[in-house]
Formats: sequence, structure tokens, C-alpha cells
Amino acid sequence: DDPYPKPFIRIYDLDNSGRVGYGDFFIFADNFGRVASDLVIPDPPGPGPGPFANAEASFALAGVIMDPRVGPDQEIEFGIAGVGLVGVKQFEIELEVIPSDVAWGISFTPAQGFISPGTVSEWFWDAETQTSGIRLKAGGGILGGPAVEGDLTLGTFALTTAPWFSAQTQATVRVTRLAVGSSSTEQDVFSAEELGLELGINREAVWHHRQVVLTEEPLDIFAQVPTSSLTLVQAEIHAGANDPPVATVELRDDGVAPDEEAGDQVYSGRWAGSEQVGQYSIDLVLEYSGGGQARRTGMDTFSIVHTIVSLPDLMLVSPEGLSTVRIPLLIEDHGSGYLSQGFLAAQFEVQMQGNGLEPSQPTLSLEGTGLEGQSFLLDTLVAQTAGGWKLKGALASTTPLHLSASPGPGQQGLAYVELSLRPDNPAGILPVTLNEALLEEDLTGVAIGCCGLVGLGRGDVDLNAHIESFDASLVLMHSVFMLNLDNPEDPLNDVIENRYEFTVPVAAAQMADVSGQLGVTAFDAALILQREVGLLTHFPSEEGYYRLWEPPAWWNPPTAPAAKPVATPAPRPLARVVSLGTPEEGPERVIVVPVEIDQMEGVLAGTLALSYEAQALQPVGVRATLLTQGYLLSDHAQGGQVWVSFAGPRWRAGSGAVMEVLFRRQGEGIGVLSLSQVQLNEEEVQVQEARLQTVSPVPRELALYPNYPNPFNPRTVIGYGLPAGGEVEVSVYNLAGQRVRRLWVGWQGVGVHQVEWDGRDEEGRVLSSGVYVCRLAVGQRVLVRKMLLVK
Repeated sequence: DDPYPKPFIRIYDLDNSGRVGYGDFFIFADNFGRVASDLVIPDPPGPGPGPFANAEASFALAGVIMDPRVGPDQEIEFGIAGVGLVGVKQFEIELEVIPSDVAWGISFTPAQGFISPGTVSEWFWDAETQTSGIRLKAGGGILGGPAVEGDLTLGTFALTTAPWFSAQTQATVRVTRLAVGSSSTEQDVFSAEELGLELGINREAVWHHRQVVLTEEPLDIFAQVPTSSLTLVQAEIHAGANDPPVATVELRDDGVAPDEEAGDQVYSGRWAGSEQVGQYSIDLVLEYSGGGQARRTGMDTFSIVHTIVSLPDLMLVSPEGLSTVRIPLLIEDHGSGYLSQGFLAAQFEVQMQGNGLEPSQPTLSLEGTGLEGQSFLLDTLVAQTAGGWKLKGALASTTPLHLSASPGPGQQGLAYVELSLRPDNPAGILPVTLNEALLEEDLTGVAIGCCGLVGLGRGDVDLNAHIESFDASLVLMHSVFMLNLDNPEDPLNDVIENRYEFTVPVAAAQMADVSGQLGVTAFDAALILQREVGLLTHFPSEEGYYRLWEPPAWWNPPTAPAAKPVATPAPRPLARVVSLGTPEEGPERVIVVPVEIDQMEGVLAGTLALSYEAQALQPVGVRATLLTQGYLLSDHAQGGQVWVSFAGPRWRAGSGAVMEVLFRRQGEGIGVLSLSQVQLNEEEVQVQEARLQTVSPVPRELALYPNYPNPFNPRTVIGYGLPAGGEVEVSVYNLAGQRVRRLWVGWQGVGVHQVEWDGRDEEGRVLSSGVYVCRLAVGQRVLVRKMLLVK
């Protein structure tokens, strides 16, 4: 009495029982579904603790054979090992290889005693991650004989890379599903998340802080190892290709061994260094929980020397009117006595490429260095090349020249390259390359530190060769949309340029972003004020630069990283509450609205946006309070919004009014005023974290306020006032009259309300740029406003 037709039974009767039933469903889910254990909730019959005996087994990659850099037509072997197997006679493995064009062929060899029915592969596309790959299904079974108990490598995969595969191509092999059990109907199924088995091709890398280190200088080694199921990561250091390692360093992830809790898969360790001058290579040794081992030879190389001649990596010219700068050539010595014995001659070649900061008449000088006062002959040759300048300098002396360093890594100034700069384009940089450094015609143990970049510092927004409060004022005017530093050609700039008789420079926005974060904000103005009054010697954006306007005493930068490089988390918003206080009306119908903060400590600057009814209120200015006395303030009103910014060099602790915004009442009613945006320093305080208040708690009439911001990307806030409660619908339409999103529908009471639109339609799709219409419907009354989405 089976209701299914015979063809259906022939296809889906997987257990050959003569009918389609529960056993067929479990086999079907196990072979064609992703995770059968998720599909079948009841505990099916079978041995051991449910669902089956292998629920507690673990799996790992084993026997990985792969060169450090995989190229075309190259075979990669790896196995899948099981630990703690119980009564296994059948298994199934599913792999994904991403991207899809990396593999020329994939084969599978099951463990001895198992028979494989073959492999099946298919191409797939993941719309969420926008990636394509190859999905491979393989398996094996035992016909008769005993089941497998204990630990076993189930089988080995061999992947051959495509002919177009290169050493720069990166690929990932991931086990997405694995099922083991005593039969096809009694299997434990493990998902990709449970397994965590992944093999990175050309993704493993070894690097360290410097390619050249001094003798006995500690060397920090880092390895990017995306492969999972590791029990050991080691770096072997070799002085020769076939020589035994001179040292073996165990690498750990944030100090944690691989078999414990993993972090970001960057393993690190430190080698104490060696006295032996020469070139070294690093091999990477990996061991897996399944017992397999993989070795990557020649992952990286470095040299040990006793002397390094170099340039600072990043050099900065002060924007405050310096026309001549000195670029130092640095010499580092471990204190081994090589330089303290003295040398008679030195020769250098420095190449400078003009790019914005063009050098003029460069010379070589020993003034102010460790050689000052000694007897020497100096010869300098300057040649102009197609790309810039080339300077060759040589010095010779009849008596030994000594540059001994203190014990441990140290720096001594050997010479200065003096440059007269023409800052035609302050946004430009000047690459400087050290091509040659020769001491006593001996290159053994002497290394060149290569290259550096010279750039112009920030803060001088108007490029008048001074960093001053006017630069901070320009930044504040930009933050309230009175000025556009991003586009000097914007007609908006004409009013300010004419008033103060200056022209917005091309690089004004770069010069104004002194914090190096979030573009130009009021916080940049506060930092410029701090620089002007001497609280700062350099800006956060200049951190890490060697400042050419500060002669060293002598400069001694660290030669090793302080710790493993870790991504810096995004700053958390300031825990502050900003709200509108109770308004007071003064003479000439001027309403004073205080903007209050619960704690001012740590706040140097801020920008606020207030929405108001243009027909009822007219902004007339802003004034400071005790918390902002002596601060710079700027305000600008347009289209029902008023933006206010403040900045000062020092913060003041306390709470209360941070400023007072002034409005003139236009009619008899006061109108509605709300706080729509708050930014303190360079951190956004979400609007819902601020207590929004209205000047008038009951709107006089139905109102749909201008959305803010407008134009917007990707979010905007829409406010509306209800003089009486009722059924409300707020929707967004395109210009064709089609509704694209309903933002609110339902009953709301008297007062001012707001909704937010994220630029998406009902299906969550991001809409294209253009004009959209907000429609407010309350009963039979309808109000509309246009909104502009810009990307």
C-alpha cells in the first residue's frame, strides 16, 4: 500500500527495502544534505552514546607535502586523520577548493583495507562571499573484515595545480563535511565549523622586523599559518642550504601553544642572534594533531652584519617655513670594535627622486656629526638625472676616523645630505635611496639600509608657513560646511576667501587632517591649537616619522619590534550624554538653547547638528560657556539644520552647558528643535544615546521636518510632529511613484517622532543614488518631502 509510483521507489529506495521509508531518508540526508545530524532530531538506532559511537572522535590534517611557494603543475598531498575512531567501516569526505581555477586535477586514495567508490566534483558559486570553487566528494568502505578502531588516516588527497597557477596565487582547501560510522545508516556527521580543517596554499609566510640585523641582535620571527589542527610550529634557522640548523625557535600564537586556544594564526618567537656574520635562511616546521609533519624550506632569508649604513625610513619636513633640511646617513654598530678601530675612507651614493618636494643644490656635510673637528678631505659630486638628483660623496683622511658605538645596537651620524626644498606641492613626497655605502673598500659585514621618504608635515592649512589658530578656524568652518577644504574649486569657498584674503590650497584637506583619522573634523582644530601653544611637538598623523627639524642628540630608534603586530581595535564611542536644556527667551525674541553634557573631561572638540523649524526659528549665533571659555566656535545654518563646532587646546572637567545656541523666534509659536547628530573628538555619539528634547512638547500642526543629513549616505533621520494622536504611515517612494520601503505604520501619540532609513528597500537591497520622496500619512492628511541619496 505504498502510495509512491514505482520510478520514485526505484530512485529513492536507498536501503533496498522495497519501499521508501525512514532509513532511506537518513541515507539521503547523509549523502546529499550538508549536515544530517541537523536534519534528524530523534536519536536513531545504533551502538554507543548517541547519536552514534564516533560523536567524540577528532580529526586533523596529516602528511601535508607542500613547497613554501607552490607554482604551476605542482602536486600537493595531504591526508585526513581520525583520532578515537570506534567501529568505522564507512566514511565520506567533502572538500571545497577556492578559487575554482586553481586545481588541474584532484585524486583520492583511501586507507589500506578501504575501497573507494570514486570521487565526484562540482563547481559552486557562493553569492554571499562572492567566491567560486570546486566541491569534491570522496569516501571509502570496508567489505567484510573488522571495523577500524583507534587512530587512522582515512585517506590521502593529491591536488595538482593548474598550469596558470603561480607563486603569488593564493588558494584554500577546506573540509566542509565528514561522516564516519559503521554503515551508511549509522554515521556521525561533522560540519566545517566542528572540524576546522583548512589548508592554505601560498598563504603561509614567515617574516621578521628587519632583513639585516647586527651581530647578537635579537631577531623576532613571525609566521602566518592558516592551517588548523596544529600541535607545533617551529622556525629553523640555517646558515647554509644543507647545513644543520644553528637554532630552532618554537613559535606561539600570543604566547599560546597551537593545541590550545588559537588567536589570529600569527605565530611568533625570538632568536637571541649570533656573532657569525653571513646570510641565513628560515625553514618552517609544522606538526599536526594527526601525527603528520610538514616542512617549508627557505621561507625567508636575512643577513647578520656588524655595520649598517641607512637612512631613516620616514622623514618629515616642518611645514613652518623651513627651506633647508638635513637628511642624516646613519651608521649602526654593535660595539664589536669594527668602527672603533678607525677607517680612512668612506664612499656613498644617494639618489633623490623629485616629486612635489624637489631638492635644490644638495650637498654632503659632516657638520654636527661624530666626525666634526677631525682632519679629512671631502669631495661631493651632484648630478641631475631624468628622475631627480644623484649625489656621490667621498671622504678620506690621513688619520683613522672613529665612530664607536656603545654596547648594544646604537646609531652614529656619519654625514648629512643637505637639501634646499621647494614645496611646490605639499602633498608630495621625496623618495631618497641609498645606493652605495663603502667603508675602507670592504663590504664584508657592511649592509645598506636602502630607502627613505621625505614628506611635508601637516597643520599649515592655508600654507602661509605658520601653524596658527587661523588654521584651526578654517578646520572648524569646514566641519560646519561653511568651507570645503576637500575641493578648493567649490564656489562655497568664495565668501571665506574674500573675507580673509586667502586661497584654499590644493592640499588643504591633507594638511588639515592632523589626526590622520576620519578626515577633517573639529578634533583636528583642537590638535592645531595644542601645537600652537606648545602642548604638541608633532601631530598623531606624523607619529613614526624622523622629524628633520629636530636635530638628534643622538637619535636612537629601536631595532626590534616591541611586540607582535596586532590590529588595533576601533575606538569605542565616548560614554557621554548630550542633550538640549531648557530654552529661555531674552530680549528681541531671542531664544537661548543650552547644549548640555554630563561630563566634559577628555573632550577637546565636538560637532553637533540641530534640526529646527525654519518657519518658526531663525539661527542667530552661538556663544561659549564656562566649559568652553576661550575655545574657538563656529556655526552654520542651512535647510532646517544648524551645525555647531567647538575646539580648544585643553579640556575642562565638569558637566553642564557646553555652549548656547541662539535662535530668533519668527512667529508666536516656539516651534520644534531637536538634537540630530553629536560627534565628540573624533567619535560619534549615537543619536539615541543623547536625550532628544523639543522646545515645544506639543506641535501646533502636523509637520514633516527635513531629513538629516540630506544628501545622505547611507542613513538619514526623518522627523515629524503630530498635534494629535492617530494612525500614522511613513513610507519612501521613488520618482516613478513606487513605494520602496515602509518605515512605520501604526498608532502614535502627540509629540515629535523620528524614524531612520538606511537606503535599502523592503528586501534589504541597497538602492541606487537618486531622489526619493518621504510620504507622511495621518488619517486623510498627507505630507511629502524630497530626499537625495548620494554614493
